[in-house]
Amino acid sequence: MYNLNKPHIHNEYELLSYLARKIDPSTALDDSLPADATELMLHCPSHHDETPSLALSVKEDKALIHCFAGCSTEDILKVCGLKMSDLFL
Repeated sequence: MYNLNKPHIHNEYELLSYLARKIDPSTALDDSLPADATELMLHCPSHHDETPSLALSVKEDKALIHCFAGCSTEDILKVCGLKMSDLFL
């Protein structure tokens, strides 16, 4: 089923940008992000995070999320209003 809240995303860069903004709205992504960027460190929304502890990477049409503090992907997505299907192009 198509997620009506997810914009039509054409490539891995757009997926990375979309998810980064949903996960960490304080992230100031702008045109300075290289077009070939595939990985970012973000603040985890599932716990109090003074320094970025969440790795977001996109490879082969899918996003991978890993919180180094131990938060589950499901918990992170729930806090952000995302679904597992949002991690795929």
